[in-house]
Amino acid sequence: MAENRVFITGAGVASPLGCGLPDFYSGLQAGEKGTRSITCFDSEFFPSAIGGEVKRKGDVLRLGPDEDRKAVFANLALDELFAGRAGNFSEYAPAQRLIFAGAGIDHFDLNGYINSGDSTRREWGPHCSHPSAVAAALAERFRIGGGASINVAACVASTQAIGTAFRALRRSPGRLALAGGFDSMLGHLHYMGFYKL
Repeated sequence: MAENRVFITGAGVASPLGCGLPDFYSGLQAGEKGTRSITCFDSEFFPSAIGGEVKRKGDVLRLGPDEDRKAVFANLALDELFAGRAGNFSEYAPAQRLIFAGAGIDHFDLNGYINSGDSTRREWGPHCSHPSAVAAALAERFRIGGGASINVAACVASTQAIGTAFRALRRSPGRLALAGGFDSMLGHLHYMGFYKL
């Protein structure tokens, strides 16, 4: 018996080389560097502050400290996907749609936590956003009712998510999966942690 085939029918990207495949590919072909001195937060206290800041139409996306950057970037990538060629997504019923996402660390609004008074009570939960919450919001936005899988496995998370989606579609044909990853570590707390490493 022949194995079921799996096809990639579209892609979206939000990256330091640009948002959308045309800008991303053009940056790759031109050999552009995706990293530079950090401008999206005050980095003057770090002896070295280099990072890959997501750009849109040539400008770094500036977000408030209370905004979960990885959630914004995931939505941007999917906006680009559905603005382009996203295959026949609408032909699949919500129960046939799946999401497999690789993600990194939680978003934590350190300034909001300190300035709200919650720090005196050690109530940090309202200032923290987990990757699973981002995936749940994406599933709701795109009416994905067939299931969601979040892989939090550091640098290999997105690759594992794509592989898991591939195997799931092979085992159970007639379904569609959004697969990939989202993350951002550009903020004082996370950057300091990785800098100390």
